[in-house]
Amino acid sequence: MKRNLERLANQAYDLLVIGGGIHGAFAAWDAALRGLSVALVERSDFGSATSQNSLKIIHGGLRYLQDGNLSRIRTMARERSIWMKIASHLIHPLTCLTPTRSKLSRNRLTLGIALTANDIISFDRNFQTDLEKILPNGKLISQNELANLLPGYDVSTSTGAAIWHDAQIYNSERLLLEIVISAVNAGAEVSNYVEVVGFLRLENQITGAQIRDVQSGEVFEIQSKMVLNCAGAWVDGLLDNVSTQSNYATSVAMNVIMDRVWSDIAAGLPSQPLNGRLPQILFFVPWRNKTMIGTWHIPWNDSPDSFTLTPEILQEFIDEINTAHPPLKLTHENIQHVTWGFLPVGMKDAYREQVKLTRDG
Repeated sequence: MKRNLERLANQAYDLLVIGGGIHGAFAAWDAALRGLSVALVERSDFGSATSQNSLKIIHGGLRYLQDGNLSRIRTMARERSIWMKIASHLIHPLTCLTPTRSKLSRNRLTLGIALTANDIISFDRNFQTDLEKILPNGKLISQNELANLLPGYDVSTSTGAAIWHDAQIYNSERLLLEIVISAVNAGAEVSNYVEVVGFLRLENQITGAQIRDVQSGEVFEIQSKMVLNCAGAWVDGLLDNVSTQSNYATSVAMNVIMDRVWSDIAAGLPSQPLNGRLPQILFFVPWRNKTMIGTWHIPWNDSPDSFTLTPEILQEFIDEINTAHPPLKLTHENIQHVTWGFLPVGMKDAYREQVKLTRDG
């Protein structure tokens, strides 16, 4: 798979996809499979922006029961099954838990009903699947069982735990590159380190884009009948000269990798109120003999390119992790890697102190 800028400049395409993250890569692959001539361009490494920020969990949608969004749960459970089949070498079952408490929304009865509903909605999750990919039904466990699964955790604040099963992707970067390669094999022309600097127009129609080679500085054009903007948080930056703008602001979503494994089960633990922030559920996920922790959200109302991870921001995240499980006593020295990306927030929610992500749109 090599860049061929001359071919990009000298061929007219049915579809030009801007942005080589997971959405752009999939769009290019899908379009190429349908017989369209496709060009995919990315200004940096494929998957280098928001797509590289992940807890590596393939969710089945359990969280959406609290919103009553049954159709989304059904969709996510179906997609999880598909992923476990088409990328079985990378995606495997993952056991998850969250402590139950006396609070109505998190007590054993409420979460027991949620687990049962989740199992019913995803009733076909194990149809025609490898025996190694079986996802058992959810269940409730006792306080003592929770103590055995999460060493050192203060179980006195809980009444036990709810256990369910999702899936984990061992290497999301490899999966994305395999999708890009699959798009190439289906006939797409792809190139990274090329940046869109403007659009070509014929009256009111966009007919392609002006492209700059990041490595050489050379500017050229790509002709295309359609242009699909998959630039994520950078979408509005590309639309500066186009009448249509998105209706979203952004937030920063952040994950860290800790230098040791705590448990072989992913645990969703509530943090405590800190610095005026409301508590949220942080997941501690075993991965490659380390532990990934996240996802932590903070409002961001400026350009994504202007965000800088400062020691102060990281310390605030570490402090909140330590409220969820104080015995960890995390410090900067325990953090081996930090990833972040940008997720959509509705404009009316852009200036909330607590991030409220947009799920539909």
